Amino acid sequence: MPGENIKMQNRHKDYKLYFEELVKGMNDFVIPYIESVKKISESSVVLEVGCGLGGNLYPFLEKGCKVIGIDKSEISMERAKELFEDGKNLNNLTLLRENFYEINPSSVPKANLVLVRDVLEHMANRKAFFEKLKDFLADDAIIFVAFPPWRMPFGGHQQGCKNSMLSKMPYYHLLPWCIFEFILKTFGEDKNYIKELRNEVWKTKLSVCDYKKLLKKSGFKMEKETCYLINPSYKIKFGLNPKILPAILKIPFIYDFYTTAHYSIISKV
Repeated sequence: MPGENIKMQNRHKDYKLYFEELVKGMNDFVIPYIESVKKISESSVVLEVGCGLGGNLYPFLEKGCKVIGIDKSEISMERAKELFEDGKNLNNLTLLRENFYEINPSSVPKANLVLVRDVLEHMANRKAFFEKLKDFLADDAIIFVAFPPWRMPFGGHQQGCKNSMLSKMPYYHLLPWCIFEFILKTFGEDKNYIKELRNEVWKTKLSVCDYKKLLKKSGFKMEKETCYLINPSYKIKFGLNPKILPAILKIPFIYDFYTTAHYSIISKV
């Protein structure tokens, strides 16, 4: 999600509900996906970059893992601390309100698992991110990466628009920026929200092919990959069962238009 001013459905207005949905999504879908490649134990160190409220980390803390969340948002960190305060194993929790690029990697334990969930598509310099990330990894580390490809129906994050029609209309984010911006302004979208969409989504657009090229250039390899026609998160949000993209649609470039979520497990070469 770009920025903190996105006006979305009630789950995004009610941050406690959103936190609970993140926890459920991790337990139901993401952790089984990760553990199909590598089991997570109490001795594991789990790091999340762009942790937000920390809902993705909470299940690992309950498992007894040492967890580290990094986010530069003061509001998110304050809320995360509030949401975690009644949890278990709090001695294993570290929440850092810092810019990831400015953290000394030696100041935190090496991670066995890194979570990069719905964050990579907002980064301006992804190659620098992966280069920095290497210094945080244990020798056996794996990284879970999830993102919505730019060309998917709502890859422009227009679902956050306050106008009901704009929030439900697919693909128009693929128009040239001047037209996309004109539509948003015409229907009264907030100027700060429009700015966020431009800087943190439209300018940083990420396709599956671009992601794979990035991994190769950065010295990472794919351990597992799944393209979802129906995002697992939609089960919680909309009651839709997850569905993997049919093989007939899994054609480079073309599948970006139909993949609502791309999951992968990667590791250093």
